[in-house]
Amino acid sequence: MPLDPELFKQLVESFSTELDEHVQAMNSGLLALEESNLSEDNYRKIIENIFRSAHNIKGTSYTLGINKVGEIAHSIESTFSEIQKKNKVITSKDIDNCLNSIDTIKKAFIEFIQQNEFATAMPVISNSDSNHEYDSIRVVPGDIIYAEAGDMIPADGRILRYSQLQVDESTLTGESVPVEKK
Repeated sequence: MPLDPELFKQLVESFSTELDEHVQAMNSGLLALEESNLSEDNYRKIIENIFRSAHNIKGTSYTLGINKVGEIAHSIESTFSEIQKKNKVITSKDIDNCLNSIDTIKKAFIEFIQQNEFATAMPVISNSDSNHEYDSIRVVPGDIIYAEAGDMIPADGRILRYSQLQVDESTLTGESVPVEKK
């Protein structure tokens, strides 16, 4: 039985948040592994966290049919599985390859969103360079997001100015109607 398109869209949106969290965790872990003064316990925890993040991305991606993301995550998971089993020693080349793979995961997910027409109107984001549309992955602290009705806000932020603001919090609260903010 096919999944309801609206439910599928919500699952993909939820996964987008999960993916961002796992990508951030893997990036942080990989950068920490570049330090030579890690204790054995910290090293083991970082390896485990990267493995779990890759494993979770893989599982959810395959479940949702985002196979390219799943394949890349599986590759990272396999590498860290071998490291956990002490069959492999991580090298700086492994770290660089994994960081590149994470970038590819982000790009593959964006491609999936665009190909499946999940993308709604993207808000305009202003930074020191100029004003133009960005993928949420490129939002950085200090950017100002200009949003209109129907835009999905791509990141946490502070609302500076608004008129008749309503927020769809259904993925957070389960409420089915937008909540008016004052």
